[in-house]
Amino acid sequence: MSPWYFLVAALAVLAALLLFGFVGCVGDDPTLVSTENQPDGNPDPTATAEKKGTLVGFWQLQEPAGTPIGGTAADAKGLHDGTYKTQQVTEDDTLHSPGSASPPTLNLGVPPGLLDYIPNTSMEVNGGYVEVPFSPTLNSAAFSVVALAQPEWDRTKLGYYYCLLESSAPVPAVGQGKRLGFAIYAGPTTPDPGQPYQWQVWLGDGASFQRVPATKPSASTVEFNRTLLAVTYDGTKLKFYVYYPGSDADPTSKSSDLDNVTVIDTKVAFMPNLNDESLFIGMGRSLFPLGAGPPQDLLYPFNGKIQNVAVYQNALQDSDVASLVLADFKITS
Repeated sequence: MSPWYFLVAALAVLAALLLFGFVGCVGDDPTLVSTENQPDGNPDPTATAEKKGTLVGFWQLQEPAGTPIGGTAADAKGLHDGTYKTQQVTEDDTLHSPGSASPPTLNLGVPPGLLDYIPNTSMEVNGGYVEVPFSPTLNSAAFSVVALAQPEWDRTKLGYYYCLLESSAPVPAVGQGKRLGFAIYAGPTTPDPGQPYQWQVWLGDGASFQRVPATKPSASTVEFNRTLLAVTYDGTKLKFYVYYPGSDADPTSKSSDLDNVTVIDTKVAFMPNLNDESLFIGMGRSLFPLGAGPPQDLLYPFNGKIQNVAVYQNALQDSDVASLVLADFKITS
């Protein structure tokens, strides 16, 4: 998996303007006041997500325990329902893919959830995933994707990649291998043993599908904690936000936790998946033509919890992402 050839312009912490503009005025933010709350007084995730831009898909992944494999992963927008599935994935060192549990697992209604209010449950997978049928609405030239995740894999196994979310496709005229679309992975900066895990954005430009590297990889190091990830792309510039609560802080009362929001900001080329390929949550697609190993189309199974996956047809602003962090982690000033 070779690095992206465009240079990353900057990686920085969201600074005082963002913090004081939004943390200090939570009570005045219409997305966080009681008019958008549920009967129990907690923020309504759907209403909050809807306020942020052109929301075209929102999978809360909160179907109850006992939902069968093959059941519906409801899109709160009602337009792009997905299907809960499982697949056995064979560990492949050549392709840097971990194996899945045997048998693969997909557990719904697993407490605690990843939002900071109760009751709330999430999807927990190790070989389980959601497949959402292709739609051009979910694959626009400018876009944002947001997801909550909590990794749970074996940290002693190094060199593997885990896919949180992917919508990718090959270019038939060019040959095998995906070359269009986007993905969020967790993996090492290189597949060599000993590399720390990083949250990563991968993009296709029609000729290749490559990782967008960070100039300060430590800022996107995977914490084995609940994490909000957001990718925005306005047609020219990509931003990647990573937020997780500080290990010694209480996100329900300390607004300074927003210091942990990091931004990768760079100009990149991108071509969306417009080749009738599905969107996958919790599973990735094979990157290269398969070698001598067992034939597998789906690889890089995620291991952990996933919740509140959203797709927008526009690039969210810094303030939008900050408000989502405040709502999802119930941070107050």
